[in-house]
Amino acid sequence: MKSNYKNIKRESDPKFNEWLGSMNYWMNLRESVRKMNDKTCTHIGDIAQCDQFICSKCGIHIEDWRMLVEEEYDYGYTEMANYEYEFNFCPNCGRKIVEE
Repeated sequence: MKSNYKNIKRESDPKFNEWLGSMNYWMNLRESVRKMNDKTCTHIGDIAQCDQFICSKCGIHIEDWRMLVEEEYDYGYTEMANYEYEFNFCPNCGRKIVEE
């Protein structure tokens, strides 16, 4: 029996619905990958990231930052110390920083 696709509405055709569902799946997957790639950035500076950070996406340029840490010693003695560190996320755009 030959089916006549000219007279059948596409919405009621199960093969069309199956095809449409698979196309939506691949389009959603592609969009998810694109969004995931948009949520990352890299350090594009010439020197170490702990001394200078330049974001590849938003372009923020930061130099000479320190992390202030309170260190506790014996008998309740505390002291504040400065440490160099590398960002895990861009402080401006919030993207995760990944290695190239």
